[in-house]
Amino acid sequence: MHLKSIKVTCQPQFLAVTSKGNILVSPGSSGAVQIIDEAGNLLSKLQTPIGVSSWRPEGLVVSTCFNVDDDEDEVFVADRGNGHAVYRYSASGKYIDCITKDVSNIYGLALSADENLLFVANTSSVKCFKI
Repeated sequence: MHLKSIKVTCQPQFLAVTSKGNILVSPGSSGAVQIIDEAGNLLSKLQTPIGVSSWRPEGLVVSTCFNVDDDEDEVFVADRGNGHAVYRYSASGKYIDCITKDVSNIYGLALSADENLLFVANTSSVKCFKI
């Protein structure tokens, strides 16, 4: 049963939801990941990491186990641009760090049940990283 539709200002290709119900929307090939509330109001955007000139956020996963500031979730973002990396942000959009650059052609992200491991699917393998 369809409950509602939420208008967004970009073409949504990748989605994730925080434990507080905020929605992360990535347009994929270009543009910033938007953080919106359930009414579609823009709360924040994830900024391109410093030193990355071509940003293609094509994968999102939220961790509720790691709380950065004020019990915020953490967000892992796969970049298929020239960074070819996985970056970590707070759920409010604050850049934290780069998890790895030891990846290319990322096709998906997943967390283990205990959220201690990050799995990254790329061209011919699934890489596992302790976080």
